[in-house]
Amino acid sequence: MIIEEYKNELNDFKNKICNIKSVNVKTILVYGSAYNDNTFTRGFSDIDILVMVEDFAKTNKREIINYLNALNIDFKEKRPILIKDSLCERIEFYVGYSNINLDITICGGLIPTLDSLEKDAWYDGFEALMGGVYIHSKCIYGSIVDYDEFKKNYFPFYGDELRKKRLVLISNRLKNYVIRIEQLLKNGSYDYIENIIKIRKFFVKFLFIYYRKYFWTPEKHIYFQLKEYLNLSESEIDTICLLKGNITDASESLIHLIKQYLKLFDEELQQ
Repeated sequence: MIIEEYKNELNDFKNKICNIKSVNVKTILVYGSAYNDNTFTRGFSDIDILVMVEDFAKTNKREIINYLNALNIDFKEKRPILIKDSLCERIEFYVGYSNINLDITICGGLIPTLDSLEKDAWYDGFEALMGGVYIHSKCIYGSIVDYDEFKKNYFPFYGDELRKKRLVLISNRLKNYVIRIEQLLKNGSYDYIENIIKIRKFFVKFLFIYYRKYFWTPEKHIYFQLKEYLNLSESEIDTICLLKGNITDASESLIHLIKQYLKLFDEELQQ
């Protein structure tokens, strides 16, 4: 496993992060391509690390950043920075070693409130957090925060009512994107290309929720995930990965497939 190959670097990082004063590290885990060995490319892939801290909301983030900056760490092009968005509040940075880079995220618990899950489905990364952190990951220190809540309420997937609410919100936005892209294609505007990349991300998200499965990213390693986790047909996978014909033909095929699934979900709602 990739983790064993770089255990010395991972142990060095664990020692650094666990020595931060006044910070109670509860979990350190590896997720992403380093967990799924057949998606890891030596010389190009980083090892994604998640550090979960108890009472992160009350923790002095500046103290953590100052501590990190004082260490003899090669941050490459990503120095420690505090980020607050719809995903979660977190600190992100790189740790560079001679043979591998670690892509680090420090945060607290990851399970949001039910209210936000029902309203933020388009922008949030809930399925990726559940899939990437609670299912497709390797814990290398401590135990996963909120794991009992995950097992109780979100495993193997969350309930039908929440699924429906999230799919309704996402499907309505997808319909608007379909109309926009079809108009761009009709007008011969190459702006459809940036829109087709964006709609594909959210269609992947839609598909996993539709089939009651968790992904670990809706933007990378799509072919692998559609095949291994959803078991879609080869034709559907090729369509979603834009492998059918030139970019215009591939985009039209993807829009056609999206419309088919949106129709299936509309029919489900009417039952």
